Amino acid sequence: MFGRFIIAHPNEAIANLFEAVPGSDLPPSANSNLCPTNAVAVVTSDGGRRLRTMRWGFIPAWYKVPMIAP
Repeated sequence: MFGRFIIAHPNEAIANLFEAVPGSDLPPSANSNLCPTNAVAVVTSDGGRRLRTMRWGFIPAWYKVPMIAP
């Protein structure tokens, strides 16, 4: 898994690029130091393209309580 990455474009530009409907709870755009556990804007296609917030990271299958995963 990647350790860190950047998002160089504002949320509005990403929504326009993917023709997605932006959510109301998006994290600040254009972040140059995103690391695991940060909230990031992602495009999903569950019934239609949406730009929404998700937690960046990997939760191993053996974790009993995913909310306390590192």
